[in-house]
Amino acid sequence: MKLLSIVLYIFSFISLVIASYSSSKIIQANDQNFQKLIKTPGKFSFVDFYADWCRHCKKLSPTIDELSNIFQDYPQIQILKINGDKDGKKLSKKYVEIGYPTLLFFDDSGKYTEFQGSRDLESFSNFIQQLSGIRLNKDIDEQIDKPIDVVDNDGKIQPISSKDGDVNIEDEDNKIIQLTSKSFKKAIETNQNLVVLFSSEYCNACQNFEHLYKKLSSETFGKDYPNLKFAEIIVDDEESQKIISHYQIKNLPSVLFFKNHDLQKPIIYNGDVRRYDKLMNSINLYYGLSRDINGDLTKDAGILPEINELISGNLNNKNFEQIYLKIDEVDDSIVDFYKSILESLQFKNFKFLNLEFNRIQFILNEDYDKLDGVTLDILKKKLNVLNSLKL
Repeated sequence: MKLLSIVLYIFSFISLVIASYSSSKIIQANDQNFQKLIKTPGKFSFVDFYADWCRHCKKLSPTIDELSNIFQDYPQIQILKINGDKDGKKLSKKYVEIGYPTLLFFDDSGKYTEFQGSRDLESFSNFIQQLSGIRLNKDIDEQIDKPIDVVDNDGKIQPISSKDGDVNIEDEDNKIIQLTSKSFKKAIETNQNLVVLFSSEYCNACQNFEHLYKKLSSETFGKDYPNLKFAEIIVDDEESQKIISHYQIKNLPSVLFFKNHDLQKPIIYNGDVRRYDKLMNSINLYYGLSRDINGDLTKDAGILPEINELISGNLNNKNFEQIYLKIDEVDDSIVDFYKSILESLQFKNFKFLNLEFNRIQFILNEDYDKLDGVTLDILKKKLNVLNSLKL
């Protein structure tokens, strides 16, 4: 009787495992069959290029499984996965430009579009429906877990998953570019300024540092910095070890600052990675930024101390020409505002400066939530300059 129970248990377990694998409609493609699969007439293909070592790929895998299930009754849509570490190396070399996971949508002619949105089920579903022209049944569409927005304690909007009433902050990994040894060079060449974290799956300190690095990329330096990106490379394979050797990196995690597409002379951050303020200040200093821990501009943002000193020291002598010449030497967007201030002082139009100060203050008080980040930065810098001159 006991033996029978064991046999039944094993049979039930095997049946459960088979069912769990058979329920997924994902096609495991490879270098040999990929072209034939995507060029099947009337088929649209959503393809997930992944790697075994990529933890972001592992996190994404259940969502891709769900995606295949919601399209299982739509034969025009097929969901494919390709392992870039094994039998999909040639394809990955062709299609994966920056890092894993890479998500592409193909029509049956082989033309493709890269998915670059939020990595959630609803975004994937909408992306496929829009490009294929195929609409999900309304009942199925309503069952998809849809993110809702709530305001946290700091007044910031956070996307929250509504499934089963759970509250899960949406993963912000998509703000950090995931690099490989193959994509490393191209990432530096295509991004003007890039902060790169060198990390390892087997390094506890690296795992502890990860949440700080996410905060750097998504909060402190996540606002309107098109020329500053954040990336990470896992250095657990032989090729990436060569990169570590080239830059003489001795400890993990390590953070390198690359500037102006220069591969040869990055700055290695030698401070304590546990000191968020020091790392933040180093980034501010090296890239000429002025952000505080919450991503807001510091009070000295926009101020040119040397120009301020010249203005204060030369007003009585009316030596405006010297100040204009000095301003022209500065490469900063704020110089035009300094020139307008200088012009007003030259013609003793102090009323303009007072009006400008009040105008900017009024806009920031009344329309703060309506303005984009770039406009807010410009206005705050101007206000900082006017405050610093104390005219």
